[in-house]
Amino acid sequence: MDQVDHPEADLLNIVAGMGLPMTADPATGMVRVRHDGIRLRPARADCRAVPDMLPALSVLGALADGTTVLDNVAHVRLKESDRVAAMLQLTRMGARIEQRGQRLLCHGVERLTGAELSSFNDHRVLMSLAVAGTAADGETRLTYPNAYRGSYPRFLEEMNGVGLSMSVEGNRTPDRGRTRAPALAAPAN
Repeated sequence: MDQVDHPEADLLNIVAGMGLPMTADPATGMVRVRHDGIRLRPARADCRAVPDMLPALSVLGALADGTTVLDNVAHVRLKESDRVAAMLQLTRMGARIEQRGQRLLCHGVERLTGAELSSFNDHRVLMSLAVAGTAADGETRLTYPNAYRGSYPRFLEEMNGVGLSMSVEGNRTPDRGRTRAPALAAPAN
């Protein structure tokens, strides 16, 4: 992919290197992905350059063939949550992820299994784990299901629009109007 002037544009280069087929539409600035189910190649990324991408790259690495290496992850623990600890929860879904010092190793597995996880009230963790849940057998439930709203208010609508099955159970609590029930992510049919 051509370099795009955006702080997270490196993600496009990383996933292109993993074998995700993408085309850019210069007229809209959108990227289109079309495939009929592929296995991604592993990647290596320095998280000093892409710290906000650790959650998404962890999910991709958990499902890639081989071992994805995410280097220099210590400062990612200081974001909206400890994103390294948050993504280690993928092991509850059957992923093989381990931290070794400044490195997060994601050994790809064939399939994930639904689980109850915490989003740590972190929008990137929630969205990444929700996407992982759509690739898992069974149902995945996440705490703080509305964490995405501050950064990507159309997340549920758009993910469902591309065929992923996600919802938020809706019991409002009297205290501060927060939704207590978890978000749901289920495999697309």
